[in-house]
Amino acid sequence: MNKSMYSLMLMDKVVNEIDRIAYEKNTNRSNLINQILAEYVSITTPELKAQEILDSIANRIAGTSSFQVQNPSSDFMVSIKSAIQYKYRPTIRYAVELYRTDNREIGEIRISFRTQNKTLLLKLEEFLKVLIKIERSYFSALNRSEEIVYSIEENGLKRTFVLPKSNELDNKEISRAIADYIKAFDRLIKGYLLNEYITDKDMERAYQQYIKKTKTII
Repeated sequence: MNKSMYSLMLMDKVVNEIDRIAYEKNTNRSNLINQILAEYVSITTPELKAQEILDSIANRIAGTSSFQVQNPSSDFMVSIKSAIQYKYRPTIRYAVELYRTDNREIGEIRISFRTQNKTLLLKLEEFLKVLIKIERSYFSALNRSEEIVYSIEENGLKRTFVLPKSNELDNKEISRAIADYIKAFDRLIKGYLLNEYITDKDMERAYQQYIKKTKTII
């Protein structure tokens, strides 16, 4: 949605209260006023759409005991922490960020592992390479032409979320797809570290369970 600059005459007390609320919501005056006016005239802004999706993701994740939803750092991001029952006591942070654009590439997830153990980090990197290979093969099998961009980074992974061209998804379906992915990733990495998957085929079979359960892959 395009934005333009407008001049408004507002009471000082109103602006002071707007600034206070904007600070609490970790946004700025213009964004907050835009959201208030958009809601009043029944227009969905990118901020409102993102908030609805992220709130739904948090609600779906919060019902799972192994996750802890953290305070949002912005209107477009939610952060989730998960602990691994492993000898080095590592934790995983899932940061979902939605983009402001209306493109099919709607956002990304950054998955980071909190550990300094080199042996564990090598094992985590092995897991990520296997997972990316499996995901790409399934996207190809489903005739999905949308390109998912992966980037293995220090202590983690960055992956984009791209909506399928074949059908339109509403906010509820998008949030379900992202929450399902986080839950599936969490189960897979924990199973991998606990040696539940001896071969790549074992892990692929575990991934298939996620494919069967989820309605949408993005």
